[in-house]
Amino acid sequence: MSLKALSWAFETEVQSSTQKLVLLALCNFASETGKAYPTVETVCGITQAEDKAVRRALKSLTEQGLIVDTGKRTGATQQVRVYQLPNAACHSKIPQNGHLTHVEDPRKTPERPPKGTPKRVAEPGTGNREPKSLKRFSIPTFSEMELHASKIGLPPSEIEGFFAYHSSRGWKYKTGLPMVDWRQAMVTWRENAKKFANGHSRPQRQLFTP
Repeated sequence: MSLKALSWAFETEVQSSTQKLVLLALCNFASETGKAYPTVETVCGITQAEDKAVRRALKSLTEQGLIVDTGKRTGATQQVRVYQLPNAACHSKIPQNGHLTHVEDPRKTPERPPKGTPKRVAEPGTGNREPKSLKRFSIPTFSEMELHASKIGLPPSEIEGFFAYHSSRGWKYKTGLPMVDWRQAMVTWRENAKKFANGHSRPQRQLFTP
């Protein structure tokens, strides 16, 4: 497993939760040089996704330039594809404390407002905060989840499960409505984790199991 690659995968934007899980699974098997060649069956088992969905995700990730099919094949039947992760996934820095650091998505370029665009003025009574009506939900980065987990007392071992569970649900509540506040959802996850620790049954939700 490459922590460098996992850090990059957590920070990289993709088009769907299935693609995110498949990318994380590939990074989980990546070598320090960025080579990864798990079988499709193995990726299906880790992500809990169907064979066709995994193959579509791999194709889309390749088209987006996030992974490269090297053309090499391995395995007993020489049919397992060997993928190469980009340099950004192989050269991120891991500090001595072992915490994953932020890695910029190589596809991103800084966005600047057009010249002459007036600065937004906060509505009266909102201070410097953006009005709630303008806020949009965005999938949290690993760094954000790690920071909030430390604030609310959620064990670090629960972060991957929290991310995998909500990614598989498309970041929606059980009612089907889109999630508004992932931080509050993490608080709920913490309370449920306490219940499970006290003997309640818990669903299998391991993400990074080879």
